Amino acid sequence: MFMRDRFILFLKKYQIWLYTAILVVVTNWSVPYVALMPGTVYPISSMFTKDDHVQTLGDWNFLTVKLLHLTVLSYVYAKLNPNDYEIIPEEWLMKPGETNSQYTDRQHKVMTDTIEISKSCSSKLLKQTLNQDVTFQFKLEGTDVGGPSAGSAFCLAFADSLSKDEMAKGYRIAATGTVTEDGEVGEIGGLKWKIKSAIDAGIQIVFVPFEEEQEAISSVDFWKSKQIAGADSLRVYPIKHVSEAVYQIQTLQVFRR
Repeated sequence: MFMRDRFILFLKKYQIWLYTAILVVVTNWSVPYVALMPGTVYPISSMFTKDDHVQTLGDWNFLTVKLLHLTVLSYVYAKLNPNDYEIIPEEWLMKPGETNSQYTDRQHKVMTDTIEISKSCSSKLLKQTLNQDVTFQFKLEGTDVGGPSAGSAFCLAFADSLSKDEMAKGYRIAATGTVTEDGEVGEIGGLKWKIKSAIDAGIQIVFVPFEEEQEAISSVDFWKSKQIAGADSLRVYPIKHVSEAVYQIQTLQVFRR
């Protein structure tokens, strides 16, 4: 009894310090998980400088997912709010021993390579060689964007900028998907959250990889069920090749879902 009483007195005397220590631990102790959440929608025209040979980059946008590196406290919070966050193991994204800054640098390099691939893609889409006087300078500094998933959006925007006709037809369009030099569109991750970011930004049309059509439709329906403003007006369309996006806009079949 004596020892228990002394322990209780100790807890009462130092409880503020104990609570503070616990709070410091749960707010700063990292766990090997990250949370996915809606990211920023980037107008491609705002990410590039262009010369006088380029008419317009159209209203083409690319979608991102925001990554939140979790602590004990933020992990619990994310777990309790599954409509706002998706928790995945950190190892799904990062290499062993890789720091956050190294991961960002690696993703920047992938995006830089993707831009070069997208230029070749747009050239083949237009069936012409890009004018060597035309330059696009992508501004990565100060951003956390990266990866290959904006490839299809870049290809379409570059082609639009060099085409005689406006390919976007005045619509606010986003595209997500990897792209090859031949224009084939491949799968990406975080589609549910990219769809949410598109809805929040007032995007009218989103082109997604063909293999992820069902996930895209389910994502739109999910956000509709949550009564998210703008979800009803968003249209998604699956494409295997970037030329299909051009065709769908021209024929307006994208609105016949």
